[in-house]
Amino acid sequence: MWACCSPWPRSSFCCPLLRSGGFAMQVFKCLMRIIRRNAVYLLIYVVALSFMGVAMAANAVPSQAESSDPYERAALNIAMVDRDDSTLSRGIADFLATQGTIVDVEDDALALQDAVAKGEVEYLLIVPQGYEEAFVEAVQEGDDLPQMEAVYSYYARPGALEDASVASYVGLVSAYLTLGQAQAAGGPLAAAAAGAATLPEGAAPEDVAQAAAAASAATGAEAPAAGSAAPEGAAAAEAAAASAAAPDGATSAAEGAAPVGVTMVPPAEIDDAAVADAVDAALDAAAEKAPVELVRAEGEVQESAQFSFYLKFSSYGIFAAIVACVGAVMSTVNAPEVRRRHGASPLSTLSLNVQMALACLVVTLLAWGWTFGLGLVVFGDSAAAAGTCGVALMALVLFVFSLVPLGIALLVGLAGASTVISNAVGNICGLVVSFFGGAWVPLSLVGPEIQAAAHFLPGYWFTTAIDLCAQAPLSGDAWATLGMCLAVLLLFAAVFTLAGLLVGRLRSQSSGSGAPVGALADAGF
Repeated sequence: MWACCSPWPRSSFCCPLLRSGGFAMQVFKCLMRIIRRNAVYLLIYVVALSFMGVAMAANAVPSQAESSDPYERAALNIAMVDRDDSTLSRGIADFLATQGTIVDVEDDALALQDAVAKGEVEYLLIVPQGYEEAFVEAVQEGDDLPQMEAVYSYYARPGALEDASVASYVGLVSAYLTLGQAQAAGGPLAAAAAGAATLPEGAAPEDVAQAAAAASAATGAEAPAAGSAAPEGAAAAEAAAASAAAPDGATSAAEGAAPVGVTMVPPAEIDDAAVADAVDAALDAAAEKAPVELVRAEGEVQESAQFSFYLKFSSYGIFAAIVACVGAVMSTVNAPEVRRRHGASPLSTLSLNVQMALACLVVTLLAWGWTFGLGLVVFGDSAAAAGTCGVALMALVLFVFSLVPLGIALLVGLAGASTVISNAVGNICGLVVSFFGGAWVPLSLVGPEIQAAAHFLPGYWFTTAIDLCAQAPLSGDAWATLGMCLAVLLLFAAVFTLAGLLVGRLRSQSSGSGAPVGALADAGF
């Protein structure tokens, strides 16, 4: 009977609309078939983008296990080209071995460039020929130390940090040589300063002489005989002691002697043994590391940060998927052919609207359930840190937020928009809502104008509510803020839904309005 009066085949959309009696929920079943035909939107916007959110949350936010571990310095792949082959360069190589993994690289320009460009080496140090000789000469004359060539990526912070560590080690070697110290223990100046520090102001000359003798004994130097010249180390100690014991305004006992605390050039020449001792002492000193303690800012989301970041990042996917899928359903139902045949069928308007609402709600539940369920599976430990109450509240916030794109989809569909327009609206609105909500870029990094405009969009209230739930248990003020966020989201959803119903009512009363005759063909049904 229907085949003779309808140009559509029996399996088409309009046939279930015209059936009544024992065929309950036929409209709902037909709408489910339409949703399955448009499942690509759910696969792209919900499934694919949710996995992208998992990757972003795993890389951008430290996990609960990582945050509880002590601080560890990043291990680098380090290469060193030693063209000097000296005691100092070998000491630098020993220091670099304690900083990371040493990688052998051929001393060739092309090989060195490939090693850095391909990421095989994160820090490359080249020690030029004659570096130790120039280094010792610079130390003796008090000049700037010679430079080595270091290569590392401009965006790799560990490489720059390693270069600063090498400069610090070389500076330690220079300091030990400058002060005449081959070991970590103090030298003549330290002994003289220690002895002179115990002398009262205005001490007698014989007391100063005794302090100088004690300093000479501490350094292993023999006390000078009467009338003989004092050894160079003892003379420095006596000068330092006399300077420390002299009253204010008095000059040093020895003409030209430097006061305690002023760097003095070590005596005589610096031989290989002195360089070796300074290298070993600097290596021991560099091995001493200051303790590091991770201190978190007050109010910062810690263990549950990954899960909350994932939910906020997924706001775009949920928004776009619901608008696109529900918009495709609504554009099909509101085609002129379908609306005219529905008016002639025994199916009531209430039954049709209820079944359409159930189909749209199924789309919303699919997007909400997949997004939240995947987050629980992947970030279970992070979600557990928020507690059962916090997880339940996050689920509620995400569902209430999902009602906002549902209202927009009803508005767009009842306005007669095609599937292509619904898809475009879902993408644009999803991007705007996610950005102004701080899902991708924290609002603290943008200007005050953007922060003020964000209050007028649902994304801001969604991310604010998620951050509150991540810090459960909530206090009285937090409960009030959360309730306000949920109320604002429900208000957005209600406004868009009522606007869609009003537009649909006006279109149904207008005989000249409606989608074009080829709306179904354009939608691909």
